[in-house]
Amino acid sequence: MEEYIALRSIQQFYYCPHRWGLMQINCDWESNYFVVQGDILHEKVDIKELIKIGDKYQYKSLSVFNEDYGIFGIADVLELKKSKKGIRIELLNDSFDVEIVEFKNTFGKEQKLDDLLQIYGQKLCVDKMFGCNSKVCFYYNDIKRRSNVVITEKIKQEFENTIIKIKEYLKNNQIPEVKKGQKCSGCSLENICMPIKRKTKSFMKMVETTNEEITKYALCNK
Repeated sequence: MEEYIALRSIQQFYYCPHRWGLMQINCDWESNYFVVQGDILHEKVDIKELIKIGDKYQYKSLSVFNEDYGIFGIADVLELKKSKKGIRIELLNDSFDVEIVEFKNTFGKEQKLDDLLQIYGQKLCVDKMFGCNSKVCFYYNDIKRRSNVVITEKIKQEFENTIIKIKEYLKNNQIPEVKKGQKCSGCSLENICMPIKRKTKSFMKMVETTNEEITKYALCNK
C-alpha cells in the first residue's frame, strides 16, 4: 500500500524540493519568524468546529482526503452557503454551494504556484468527499480580503507532476538537490541546509581577529 501524501507536503516540495527532503526524509526542522507568524494566523481556524453566520455555515480545520490520488490534509475553512442549486447536506437538512477558504499571511501581486497546488489538492479532496464542484479562494490576513482562485490546466498538470516526483523520491528514500535560483533567505532550514555558506563571513572574521591578536602578542613579547 502506497503512503498517503499530505497536501502541505506537496506545497513544500514545489517551493523547494531539497527543503521538503530535509523535513520528510531526514526529519530536520527549525522554526523562524515566518513559520511562527503562519502558526499564529492559523490559530484562528485550527479549532475544529461548525459555526453558523447568517445563511452560511463554516467548518473550520476540516480533515479531507482523496483515495484516488492518495492525498490528505486540512482545509482551513469549508464554507457552505444556502443555495437551491447546491449539493444536499443531510446533516444540515438543506442544499449549499461549497467554497474552500485557505488562510495566508500576506497578499502579493500574483498568487504563488505552490499555494495554488495546495488549494487545488484541497479541492480534489472536498469534491470527492461531498460530490460537488467547490469554489476556492485565499484569505489574506494583511488586507483582510479574499482572492478568488481560477484552477487552470497548468495548475492541474503541475499538481500531477509533483505527485509523481514526490512518490519517486519517497520510494528511493532520496533527498532532492537544491534547485538553481532557489531563494533561501526566508527559509527556516537555511542553517541546516547551507551551514557553511551562512557562517563563512563570521568564521573569516573570527580568523582575522585571532590572527591580529596572535601578531600583537608576538610583537609585544619580542
